[in-house]
Amino acid sequence: MVLISQVLKFHPEIKSFDEFVPIIRALGEQGEILISMDERPGFPNTPANWEFVLENAFTFGRG
Repeated sequence: MVLISQVLKFHPEIKSFDEFVPIIRALGEQGEILISMDERPGFPNTPANWEFVLENAFTFGRG
């Protein structure tokens, strides 16, 4: 299971939501099957629908 909080913790180099989405997309493409939206990404450009965007990127390869 992918935890948003863990991805954020292990990728401190990411500075924006736009940089974060491809990381989540890649995890889905690598075969991870579950994602937990346990923490809102604290980037200034995180959209209100961030959960939807990340779920789509993880599941369908788009965000």
